[in-house]
Amino acid sequence: MRYHILLVVGALLALASGAYAYPTLTGPTGGAVLPDADVAGLGQLNVAADWVNEDTFLGVSGLDVDPAFPVRATFGVAPGWEVGAAYTFQNVPNASGNLDGWGVNAKYQLKYALAGANLAIGAQYQDLNDLDLQATNIYLVGTKRFTAASERGPGVTASLGLNFVDADLASVSDSSFRPYLMATLDFTNKASVVAEYRFKDSDFDNKALSALTVRYPFSPALTGQIGVTNSFRGIFGGEDHNVFAGINYSWGGMTTTEDEGY
Repeated sequence: MRYHILLVVGALLALASGAYAYPTLTGPTGGAVLPDADVAGLGQLNVAADWVNEDTFLGVSGLDVDPAFPVRATFGVAPGWEVGAAYTFQNVPNASGNLDGWGVNAKYQLKYALAGANLAIGAQYQDLNDLDLQATNIYLVGTKRFTAASERGPGVTASLGLNFVDADLASVSDSSFRPYLMATLDFTNKASVVAEYRFKDSDFDNKALSALTVRYPFSPALTGQIGVTNSFRGIFGGEDHNVFAGINYSWGGMTTTEDEGY
């Protein structure tokens, strides 16, 4: 598995030479698994689909699963507001149930900045029926651009967030506050590299949740991504990092509220 991760990391660095608002694997715009403070622009519709090469549940040997296929849509409904929905398809071999799950989300970018950082608050709800897992995710995040991309080097953007998760699994409830960090390098060709890290809570996570992603625009509307993460639906951090790849297509609107001067 480490050999495959090294190959993917090499491909990431080769592809990268910002990017449009892009849905996370669970819905709200941001990195691969954690939201930032940007939102889909007014009237912008993003539709994304990915393949996630999971083979065991949370990396636990003997709990085999098939790859996951998350499909997401976000829409900028008003200045500073986005809403979205997601559905993930995932089969469990030789089992009567599956890990399919649906979710809804909303994010609001505040009208003021703090120390030059945009601020946003958001919420997600996810339901995995056959697993009897329901999770509510509430977050506050700030995103600041430090430098813009130029011929002299990449642009640098950083995010700092606080994530609250309340999860109910088979009638057992637990909750957790976890801070997280995100760093993005974007380039003049609109490619970007995103690194994410959420601190570990031993009651939830086998390991701290993390991800490394490259995004590349094939056209003004179509962007692809490839990366690795140990996230399970943004709720838990698993033992192993799994490869994922997918595309996002955008229709209409402005790309971010920053572009609109919001």
